[in-house]
Amino acid sequence: MTIRNTHKYILLTLLFFTIAHYSPAQRLKLDTVYYNQSGELTDKETGYLTFEVRQLDRKQRIHGSTARYTKSGRMTESTSYIKGEKTGTYYRFNPAEEVMMYGDYENGIKKGFWVILDSNGIILTMEEYDNTGNLIGRRDRPYSEKIDGDTLKLDSEAEFIGGQGGWNLHLRKNLKYPTEAKRYGYQGDVYISFVVLSDGRIAAPRIVKSPHEILSKESLRMLEISPAWLPAMIGDKAVDSQMTLRIVFRLK
Repeated sequence: MTIRNTHKYILLTLLFFTIAHYSPAQRLKLDTVYYNQSGELTDKETGYLTFEVRQLDRKQRIHGSTARYTKSGRMTESTSYIKGEKTGTYYRFNPAEEVMMYGDYENGIKKGFWVILDSNGIILTMEEYDNTGNLIGRRDRPYSEKIDGDTLKLDSEAEFIGGQGGWNLHLRKNLKYPTEAKRYGYQGDVYISFVVLSDGRIAAPRIVKSPHEILSKESLRMLEISPAWLPAMIGDKAVDSQMTLRIVFRLK
């Protein structure tokens, strides 16, 4: 089953925490700008195609989460900034308000894997960037459970070393239930989409469903610190494969 999510709740959460974690001395100010059909800045009265809600620091630099919307209020893009530089995950949304592209910025440049999705959340292409923002490679659609309704014939699916038991042991040793999540009673299932590359590396993780951003961050951390996985195989050839993983958070 494909799981869909617009990430709007993530943006609202980030806006809240951005405002809440800054002291009055930093004086973040909410700002709105407007863009015409050519993507150039314009004013509301002249006519605009999209508008962007952002925050500015005392030096008028964009800081924190931003989002761009159509006139009807549909979100088209979201990202975050630190002192005027794009830093964090960028999302672009299709007309159905589902994620169609995502990737990470650091100090204003692209890094790691940037991904384009179809309407079912299946990866179409992945581009890989080095730490200086240079494109170093493209990968075609990774194998997934289903494509166009047809089950693919993988001889073995990707898995954590030691299988489900090994993954459960990894969680027991390393997962830390966030204190704030305990305090406010956040619990439930987090679903993460990601790719196990043919060399076992984890790439392009994305939260597709989560009770709260705090639990999302801890789930992503579990993937980031995991060792290389065993890749999917077709015959004796290792292949990239897309997976969806569930991590359960339950308060006793």
